[in-house]
This record gives sequence, structure tokens and C-alpha cells, in this order.
Amino acid sequence: MEICDFWPDAKIPTVSGRPAITAASVFESDIDAEASIGVVSNFGAGRAGSFIVAALAIEKLRAAEIPNIRDLAVLVRNQRPGAIETFPQYVFSHIIPLTYSLKHVMSATLKAKVEKLISQLEQFAFEKMTEDDDDEEEDATD
Repeated sequence: MEICDFWPDAKIPTVSGRPAITAASVFESDIDAEASIGVVSNFGAGRAGSFIVAALAIEKLRAAEIPNIRDLAVLVRNQRPGAIETFPQYVFSHIIPLTYSLKHVMSATLKAKVEKLISQLEQFAFEKMTEDDDDEEEDATD
């Protein structure tokens, strides 16, 4: 059982690296590949949806398939409206499988490129989340 208590509601984790590593590590455990998974959050939408999309992407990677995050997000949202509530959560659903993939990349050059991409995605998602927060504060004062 993994517990992620540092992922704020309707946002992405603000602790760089650790949340994606924690989420990706779930798939490195000795759990049965056919086992069911339970993802729980306050509303079972944004954070849960992000994690489920990432989990489906990792499942594809483990099957040596190329995951299409957009298609997976659409699939999840068709089954759970409201899944992945914000754009930063959508970006984070890319970061988790990329983090998982780092353990399986043999080329040092490719690994460095993936690490750089993860860093850039995290920075972009954090900036977008901050912009969204600022917009919400402005709307509240208008």
C-alpha cells in the first residue's frame, strides 16, 4: 500500500521529484500484474484521474507499447467525468510514466534527456498552476 499525502486537492504536488517517484514506485513493487488497484481522493476526480491515466500509461510501457496520454485521458474522462481537473494535472499524468521509464532507460544520453524533459514539464506545470491560482484570486476579488 502506498499513501501519497502531499498532493493538494485540484493541484499537482509541489515537492519536485518525490511525488512522481512515489507514484512510479507503486509499479516497481511485487504486486501481481493482474491485481486491481484502488485510488482514493476527496472527490475521486482530478488527482485520482491523473494517477489512473499515468497507471494506464505505465501498463502500456510494461507491455512494450507506446502510450498515448491524450487518448488514455479521454478514456478515463469518458468513464469518470471530471477526471483530471486541471491542465497541470494533465501534465503531471505525463511526468509519472516518464519517471517510471527512467529506471528502464539504459542509455545515459537518453536518460539525461528524459530527466531534462521531466524537469521542464514540472516547471511548466508549477508555473501554470501558479497562474491559475492568481487568476482565481483575481476572480474572487472582482
